[in-house]
Parts: sequence; structure tokens; C-alpha cells
Amino acid sequence: MSSSLEQLIQISKFKIDEKRRKVITLRDFAERIQNNLILLEAEIDQEMAIQDHGTPPVFKQTYIRAAQERRTNFLTSLQKVEAEIEGLNEQLQDLFSEMKRYELTHQKRQKTRKDTITRKQNQAMDEIAARRGVAVF
Repeated sequence: MSSSLEQLIQISKFKIDEKRRKVITLRDFAERIQNNLILLEAEIDQEMAIQDHGTPPVFKQTYIRAAQERRTNFLTSLQKVEAEIEGLNEQLQDLFSEMKRYELTHQKRQKTRKDTITRKQNQAMDEIAARRGVAVF
């Protein structure tokens, strides 16, 4: 049967894995946003460079404004995702600290139990030696 500390350690590991998966998912999402920004910037630059004499300037300006608005939306989304990643990283640090406390406490308890068993075994051996009349060092 597992001790309550072992269960807490397992729960902490599960929470850490869950947060790590979220961070990975958000990093992938941030990378996709950055790639979309790069493509959009190239598209805007290409549109600006085109000297189209047949298209009214109003259409070109409208397109560029819409593209710049999309860029602003991408940047806003990217900032939100990066802030969420930062928050999750802080939560991960807290979870690691919590798990480490549980592990250290568990190790101390195991050592105390082992020391108690060793001490009792030594006492039993001392008693056996004293009954037989053997000197105990």
C-alpha cells in the first residue's frame, strides 16, 4: 500500500506532466502565429511593391489596412499566448518545489524507519550476546 506522501508525489508528477503538455501546445500555437505573421508581412510587402496601374488605389489601401489589422490581431494573440506560457512556467516551478518537498519528506521518513529498524536489530543482537555472555562492543 502506498503512503500518502507517495500518492502526493504521484499526483504532483501528473500535474507537472499536464502543465508541460499545455506549455508544449501553447508553444506550438505561438510558433504558428509567428509563421503567419511572417507570411502576412511578406504578403504586405509584396502588395506594396506591386505597381498596379489598373487597380484603384482605394482597393490597395483597403487591402493593406485589413492586412495590418490582421497583423495587429496576430500580435495581440501572440502576446496573450506568451503571457499564458509564462504563467504556466511559474506554475510548473511551484509544482516542482512542492513535489521536491514531498520527496524529501518521504526520504526522511524512510531513513527514520530504516534507522529505527537497524537500532532495534542491534538492540536484539546486544540482548542475545548479553544472554550468552559475549562482550558487546
